[in-house]
Amino acid sequence: MGIEEGGAAKKIIRKIACAVSETFSNYHNKHIQANITHTIEIKHRECGGTIQTTIEEIENQTNFAAKKKWLERYPDEEEPTGLFVAKIDVSEMEIDLLHAKIPTLDSILQSYGYGIYSINYTRDFSGVLDREDLVEYLCDTLDFRYQGKGTFGRFQTIDTPTILENTATVGKHVCTWVERKDGYTTRTKLYNKIVSNFEAGEVRSTMGGHLSEYVDCPNEHLRKTFFHPDVQERGCTRIEVSIYACNREYISSKTADSIVGEVFDLVSPPNRELFVVQPPKMQYRNLSEKIDRCMVVANKPQGTIYVGWYAHTKTGRIAGVCIRPTKAKVDNPKQWERAIEWSIGDFGFRNCPIFRVDILAIEEKEIVLGPLRCYAKDGNAKTILTSAKKPTQLHMDADDPSMHLPPTKYIEWTWRKSKAQIIGIGITAYSVEETPAIAEKREISTNSTKTREKRLQEIEDAAIALEWKISMEKQIAKEKEYLALENEKRKKELESIARIVAIQREWKERIEETYSIFEECIKYKITLSCKKIPPNQKWEVIGFRRTESEYTGRTSSRYNRYKPALLQIVLEKTKRIARDLRLRQWFVQKGNNGTKTVQDKKKSSGKAWDWGCSRGAGMTSRGPQNTYYSHPYYSI
Repeated sequence: MGIEEGGAAKKIIRKIACAVSETFSNYHNKHIQANITHTIEIKHRECGGTIQTTIEEIENQTNFAAKKKWLERYPDEEEPTGLFVAKIDVSEMEIDLLHAKIPTLDSILQSYGYGIYSINYTRDFSGVLDREDLVEYLCDTLDFRYQGKGTFGRFQTIDTPTILENTATVGKHVCTWVERKDGYTTRTKLYNKIVSNFEAGEVRSTMGGHLSEYVDCPNEHLRKTFFHPDVQERGCTRIEVSIYACNREYISSKTADSIVGEVFDLVSPPNRELFVVQPPKMQYRNLSEKIDRCMVVANKPQGTIYVGWYAHTKTGRIAGVCIRPTKAKVDNPKQWERAIEWSIGDFGFRNCPIFRVDILAIEEKEIVLGPLRCYAKDGNAKTILTSAKKPTQLHMDADDPSMHLPPTKYIEWTWRKSKAQIIGIGITAYSVEETPAIAEKREISTNSTKTREKRLQEIEDAAIALEWKISMEKQIAKEKEYLALENEKRKKELESIARIVAIQREWKERIEETYSIFEECIKYKITLSCKKIPPNQKWEVIGFRRTESEYTGRTSSRYNRYKPALLQIVLEKTKRIARDLRLRQWFVQKGNNGTKTVQDKKKSSGKAWDWGCSRGAGMTSRGPQNTYYSHPYYSI
């Protein structure tokens, strides 16, 4: 936290750097980076606001130590006119050492009229955050509030954890919630660390990016994280917990482990997966395959050339390179034009349009633009990868960018390996040609911010509608596939039922036929008891008698006309008996109880007859309660 005294940002950073160096120089020999992240103007002290509200709370806790010191340094001023927030990167410092030296750093900062605004604790782990799934889980299961759009300061006094709808400023890969705990405010942020480097934008600028810092990261600790095997296989999510306006006694290593561990456990439920696997190469491919052009803005009034690689349609930030020739090169038309062509050649993409917009003048009410122009690079050309503000930076020992950022149709990155000539004098190593035909088909949009946001909202709505349409088409296709499988299953069931019905009908017909034979045999008294069957004769069993106590008890069926009788299904050959009238007539002829001898049969028909007894199932018992009935059959 700091209170702006009206000086330049560099003076503020220099003072902070001195305080850091004085605190840690004997314990940490690496450069500690500091930069300003927020600046606000104080017009009305009672208006409030996120930073202002937090600073007032800190002032109350510290008895206005920083403000009193500032008033001592600037006695002519009644009140500060502005506030700033600066960030000190201590990620490579031992946490125990940091906690031990915080009181010393705080006292040195107070001597400048500054104070400690917040402390951020971070932890990285493999896996990629699914924001929508996480928000649903936190709200439905853990009773978090989803406030929707609003500022961080509005929720500082709410005890219930509140999820912020801030995707318009930070992107969809970030989930942030705020809660009041133990008398202080914490802000918890989970975000995709890989995407945060891919997506455009510096902390305080709409132009920039950290793509080169991902491939050749200057922070040794972060480099190890990026290229850890687990991160390269699954992606990386960072937990960042910020403690605002807390008592110094509360800050410790134990506190850091506790609050970060609580968040990790919170988003790692045992019965639900809130993170997905997405390797960094796949994440980059999802981005790069949508890029088919780039743009160069030559702002001569301010002496700046911007090469935009891609833009975030949600946040409006642009990833690319900023080139600043010397004033002498800007004022020289030939050297200014050469600087633009050098920027196009070194940082433009291949096989795609490179549009150029010239800002000729910046007036109070309007910006004067030159005509739209377009260029193209050779199909085999590469694009130099560099930091946003260091266009001539060398990367002598860095890995080949293609190892981590796979080449696409339009983009293949490379490092600058040799020292570049002075901007405005040197020429690009790649062939560049102007293509007026493409530029003539386009025009520069001069939409206002409001109109642009409206158009971006329309694009977002169209994308959501397309996503919904694709989702519905997949769902409909899935339902059709399910119905087809169900219909096929039902068809097979019906076929099976039809087969069963046919079998039952066939059995019923056979039972009817067998029973008719049985009735005829009873009617004409041509049956024999098994006890009376002569040996060495073959008979077909069609039924047997049982006592009433052994019967099933069903008396309503017509088959129970003869109560003691229960049918047996006869063999297939018995059907021929019912159809053979000659045999049926022979059954009723007189002689020897309605039967003929073998010799008589041979004389009457001349056919070969085989008599005997067939003992099948149920014919082993010859007890007094069972009497078997048989009939002869015709052998062909």
